[in-house]
Amino acid sequence: MAEFVLHPPDRVDVLAFFITARMAGRADRTAFLDALGGQLREYLREGDVECGTQGAFLDGLERAAARARAAGRRVVLVVDGLDEDTGVRTGSSGHSIAALLPRTPPPGLRIIVAGRPNPPVPGDVPHGHPLRDAGIDHPLAASPAARAMREDGERSLEELLDAGGLGRELVALTAASGGGLSAADLAALTGDSRRRVELTLSGVIGRSFRRRPAQWASDADGRPLSLYAFAHQELLDGARDILGPAALAEQRARVHAHVTTAREAGWPPETSEYALAGYPQLLRETRDTGRLEALALDQARHERLWQTTGTDSQALTEITDAVGLHRAVEDPDVAACVRLAYRRDEVWQKATRVPGGVILTWAASGQVRRALAAAGHRREERELPELLAGIAANAGGDADVVAQMVATAQSLGEPGRRRSWPWRWPRTGSRTWRALSSSRRLRRRVPWPTRRHGLA
Repeated sequence: MAEFVLHPPDRVDVLAFFITARMAGRADRTAFLDALGGQLREYLREGDVECGTQGAFLDGLERAAARARAAGRRVVLVVDGLDEDTGVRTGSSGHSIAALLPRTPPPGLRIIVAGRPNPPVPGDVPHGHPLRDAGIDHPLAASPAARAMREDGERSLEELLDAGGLGRELVALTAASGGGLSAADLAALTGDSRRRVELTLSGVIGRSFRRRPAQWASDADGRPLSLYAFAHQELLDGARDILGPAALAEQRARVHAHVTTAREAGWPPETSEYALAGYPQLLRETRDTGRLEALALDQARHERLWQTTGTDSQALTEITDAVGLHRAVEDPDVAACVRLAYRRDEVWQKATRVPGGVILTWAASGQVRRALAAAGHRREERELPELLAGIAANAGGDADVVAQMVATAQSLGEPGRRRSWPWRWPRTGSRTWRALSSSRRLRRRVPWPTRRHGLA
């Protein structure tokens, strides 16, 4: 799958996501939609493509396929590792990446997925979806080269654990945390220097590890920090088997204490990406209801998440997951569920009450994605069109940008209002109206009103 993505056939453009359970924050639908949103923005050459929901994601795929057809090309969406989706809690519950994939791809789009035979297709994939058709399966033979690489990595892992020292600590902490720690995190956890950690990870131990750039955290030069995880899922599983439950619990206690330090400091701006995005995955995996509930009720944490990511989606995901853990037990804590529900309403109200002037300021300062996400949460039907018109004016009147704003807002909005609000677009001033009315795509996608509906 990686070879196909790196070296696609002629006239084929690839969008890809590799579900990786060993890398915290890389194995659920939130990570999938965020990654595909970035790729679609690059492919469509539009900076404000937002894939926060399934509707917005499918709209982006449709537009990418149309762009490819117009150029005589084809788009292929590659999704590897469906069996590692951490959003699937049981065979009948969860919110899977598989369920996001379109039942009928638009012309010009093909989808290739890969995964182990077990677990089976997640329960939230609708009946009639191609993933439920055994006829699409193409079993692959085991790769001797991949097996040799895995065995070599396992030997290196055993040697590191037997040798002790910093190497063993790094292996144990990565296994306990689930991956996604930076060199700075590992230095703080081990009490060693960051330089020594980086040198160790660049040596023989590096064969067992893989680095990936952080989404938000950067170094003093503005470059993304590197986050470390095991190179293969089998290495993660093997390390945990060798260490055993007692050693893993000891290392996880250190990780908990590391995150607690950030919490007690009020989640400062330098809070690590693992503490914000990776740590909740560990709590979900270990079913640590108490700690996940504490994160989900932490208002200061949610403010830091919003400042870092630009949306409230991470906060809402934490709350939903905490409620899910409570509901999964035989005797759930009803009081805790009520507290979580109240906090969820607070987050939603905050998301829907961002002042229009703030949203327009974000757009004017180039933060179109954040402005669009905030506009999509607006519940006041009469205010949304005027707000989008203002964003269009501040964005310079680019017709394509305006069209995507409207399309995204429609996909994020409530189904009952999607067809109603365009007919009540207010008077927005000649400059904005010229920008809006000049968009051919906008006219094609939205049933624009005529003079008899109150628009001059």
